[in-house]
Amino acid sequence: LYTLSHPELVASLVLSGSSCLYENSIGDTFPRRKDYAYIREKTAATFYDPAVADKELVDEIYALVNSRKVLQILALAKSTIRNNLQ
Repeated sequence: LYTLSHPELVASLVLSGSSCLYENSIGDTFPRRKDYAYIREKTAATFYDPAVADKELVDEIYALVNSRKVLQILALAKSTIRNNLQ
């Protein structure tokens, strides 16, 4: 709504997780969290230009997907969706 009300103040708008956009899931196989090459490949496939997935970004994502706290939050989110809580 802000973008519609103040278009002169908005340079761009990014749609992320929009229900009308096709989502290419990272989970096409059993998730291989400890496999750095797999994480690098999936990170590169996320972007139109795979070069965006530089070592720094892949390192950050690799650390995130292997973080116990992050995995607990994702499990909670999945449970919330599964139990239809909003």
